[in-house]
Amino acid sequence: LEKYPVDLERDAAMLKAAGVDALFCPPRSEVYPRGVPALNLAYPGIMQRLCGAHRPGHFEGVLLIVHNLLQWVNPARAYFGLKDYQQYLLIKKMALDLEFTSEIIGCPLIREENGLAMSSRNVRLSAGGRTQALAISQAIFYAADLYREGKPIGEVQSALLSKLQPLEVEYAELCDAETLEPLNAQRPATALGADRHGRHPGR
Repeated sequence: LEKYPVDLERDAAMLKAAGVDALFCPPRSEVYPRGVPALNLAYPGIMQRLCGAHRPGHFEGVLLIVHNLLQWVNPARAYFGLKDYQQYLLIKKMALDLEFTSEIIGCPLIREENGLAMSSRNVRLSAGGRTQALAISQAIFYAADLYREGKPIGEVQSALLSKLQPLEVEYAELCDAETLEPLNAQRPATALGADRHGRHPGR
């Protein structure tokens, strides 16, 4: 959390402009008055793959924070971006398993004019890094087209990796859209990838 860009004033202004009525943003001392609890919400099968393999402990932290948010606020609906698809699946599964009444809704990824996926972390990219990051979406779009054409899974996977060669790739895979297991047959699928620009991950 300490590494993420934080600009509450900008966020509040954007939310107000969008018609938001209230902003729930308690200080850390209220969220964790006795320190971060040792409670461990884990789904080893999904968590140990993709982003989870490169960011140990990340998703456990995400689930703890979202668990508390849903418990405290109890919203009718909670919205999460599909840009972080693995995170969305884990939150949806947790809410279902713990019987939260909130409906978990995935929001389509929104892109900047040049095609770069919008993210608060984009402010940490250099001009060159922003240009290089476009290779991610271009590779995924290309692989998706091949998949829709019915090309063999291995050929699509190879094409995805080849398009990402200029980048320092952490992972790039075609996965089952529900389990995130490696794809081995034509069925609902998602293409997921992450790379690093300097020290910072991008997706």
